[in-house]
Amino acid sequence: MKTLYYSMFSVILVCSCHNSNVPTNILDHARKKFKKDADAFNSFYLRQDRFEDSLYKIAASNLDSGIKAIDKFILESPTSSHYHKIKGDFYFRYNEWQNAKINYTKAIQLEPYSNAAVYRASCYLNLKQYDRCLRDLNSFPEYNKSNYWYIGNFYEARLNKDSAIHYYEMLYQIDSTVYKYCIDRIDYLKKEPNPKMFKGLILRDTGRATIRLSGIQ
Repeated sequence: MKTLYYSMFSVILVCSCHNSNVPTNILDHARKKFKKDADAFNSFYLRQDRFEDSLYKIAASNLDSGIKAIDKFILESPTSSHYHKIKGDFYFRYNEWQNAKINYTKAIQLEPYSNAAVYRASCYLNLKQYDRCLRDLNSFPEYNKSNYWYIGNFYEARLNKDSAIHYYEMLYQIDSTVYKYCIDRIDYLKKEPNPKMFKGLILRDTGRATIRLSGIQ
């Protein structure tokens, strides 16, 4: 996403400059500098992604080794929400809901709008702490409506099909293309006489963590 952002922004910059009255040599210099900075930025985040992928692979092979690895970085950067989130992910992968919840809570305390909220909600659901789960799912910022999907998942897990469908319909109405999976789920729940209900939150829109936790690299 960061790479795409810079690529798009670079195109916009070039196009907007093309019709300006700024001397060509100044424009060329600005373009070269922007490209250099963008390349450096993209390179940094690609290295960061590869580094974090390696941590997830360690944890996938052995939880204790993964925890020891991430703890070193937490010790160096104790206020990093991101590292606490990663530690929570390691426990999450092994269904250690209580330990995962503790680390997601630390991440959220450091960054209130961290995507750790949906993972913590999943932990609460597995721990049968339903009120806390729903509170986390309702804590998403106003611009982020993906919580409707997760609230629908929550109600499926609670065997409340009608409420699940209601939230899926709300999300589908926002964007029928992006959220097509909602109408697919609605059709299934309505047409099947005895639908197989979700037992937990079906994680979407949560970035690379979902890919890493699934074991797909």
